[in-house]
Amino acid sequence: MTTNGMNIYKEARQRAHMTVEAAAEMLNIAPRSLQHYEAGDRAVPDDVVADMIGAYNTPFLGYLHLRSNAVGKMVLPDVCETGPARCAIKTTLATEEVPAIARKMLTISEDDRIDSSERNCFRQIQGAAVKLAAAFLSICFVREKENAVRRATGRRTER
Repeated sequence: MTTNGMNIYKEARQRAHMTVEAAAEMLNIAPRSLQHYEAGDRAVPDDVVADMIGAYNTPFLGYLHLRSNAVGKMVLPDVCETGPARCAIKTTLATEEVPAIARKMLTISEDDRIDSSERNCFRQIQGAAVKLAAAFLSICFVREKENAVRRATGRRTER
């Protein structure tokens, strides 16, 4: 899987400032296997991705890995790494809709079924729920960008 034209596994390793050889040793795999994963020649096993997440200190890699297949794309909302300010804005805007969504949901679910006249409203509620989930998940990955900046510049980021 690629983002911005680069394989996500290779990008994560490079962000961690690791060579193929050093990363392969930490992951307990052959350097050639890592090169195949990074070239997209072979699917990366979940256990190797779990080791990469720890070795590279990049939880977002796990999320991208899960979304790299059709099921993950269907089930998990699209979440991108974002800075703290954009994350706060996304989350605040999404949570402002919660009271209205809750009222609509109560009205629709009052009889414990969704009839044909309620389907469009329910689809809107589902869309808002996905947007809210994506906003909250983005909070989990804010540190990714901060850590990358710190590693690249050798500076501590403000908390």
